Amino acid sequence: MLKNYYRYPTEIVEDIFGESPRLAETIFATTRVEAPRMFIAADYNVVNRHEGLGAKIGRYVREHGIGIAGSPEVFSGGEKVKADGMQSLQALAGAMLEAKLGAGDCVVAIGGGTVLDLAGYAAAQVRGGVKLVRVPTTPAAMMDAAFADYAAIDSTSVKDALRVPSVPAAVVIDVGFAKTVLDGVWRGGIGEAVRHAVAADATLLKKIVKLAPAYRNRDSAALSEIVEAVCASRQKKGPTAFGLVLAAIYPIRKALRGGLNAAAKGSSSEQTYERRRRAETYGASQARERAFCASAAAILAKMAKADGRVTESEIASVERAFARLGFSAAARRYAINVFREAKDDSRTVYEYARAFAEIVQDGPVREI
Repeated sequence: MLKNYYRYPTEIVEDIFGESPRLAETIFATTRVEAPRMFIAADYNVVNRHEGLGAKIGRYVREHGIGIAGSPEVFSGGEKVKADGMQSLQALAGAMLEAKLGAGDCVVAIGGGTVLDLAGYAAAQVRGGVKLVRVPTTPAAMMDAAFADYAAIDSTSVKDALRVPSVPAAVVIDVGFAKTVLDGVWRGGIGEAVRHAVAADATLLKKIVKLAPAYRNRDSAALSEIVEAVCASRQKKGPTAFGLVLAAIYPIRKALRGGLNAAAKGSSSEQTYERRRRAETYGASQARERAFCASAAAILAKMAKADGRVTESEIASVERAFARLGFSAAARRYAINVFREAKDDSRTVYEYARAFAEIVQDGPVREI
């Protein structure tokens, strides 16, 4: 059993409703009563693609002395259940109220990220909050959504516009559920692992790169290894806010100011407003390019140093990468100098990731 920053248990099991008692043990530990009940909110895709799942769950709870609260609620997966004007949310909350959930009960959410969000939002609102156990079933949910500290639904065409605090009582992962997901869902899952690794754990990123070919071929063992590594990383690293300090932003802001100052110094009193504006714009652009290269190079340096040693071939790879991206020779030289210094400095990859986010204004790139 692992525990992350919020101290709730994370269990990784095989055949969650089979011989393993882990889920039952987690429910008893979570509710702390002799005869707990669980309310099930499930993803239709999971139920549909795992024949006999309902009967299997029924046998499991009977064998372990766990009651079922109300009737299981099944929702279609995908963003639409979060963007239907709260109809699915109200239906789920109504079912929870009808089941008269209390302190000795818990909500078990089985599904991908959208169903986990929906169940988490409802559980947080009903009767002042009901304990929630997340059972993620997609690779992305196993590596990210299951560990979110909030639940969100969409509103007025804005994704995740409405959020409420929602920290689970426990997370129980069975990677076997991922075997039936579509190829696109499988491929997208590794993106969540990469995003966490880039921001928090360079060693994890190298492990993901190593396992990527096997993962691409839908190797369940590779998925299991990545999920276990991500869970261990979350336990070790804590929240990524750890590295978000002003010291990381200072060099980037300084670079931007330097570019603007250089442009201003090149202006004489005879210059027209238009020429001054162009000079300032050019200076800002050049400074931003240098700052982008510097922060990206520093992140790469921390990743390369994760195994204790940075080789000349890794430095050469960074040079080639920046050349392919079309950066100027001056910016590339500056980036390599930063790379060499950053690999041995005291800052963490968290700090440089924050600096990178300060420079990059494009939303999708910042998410990566």
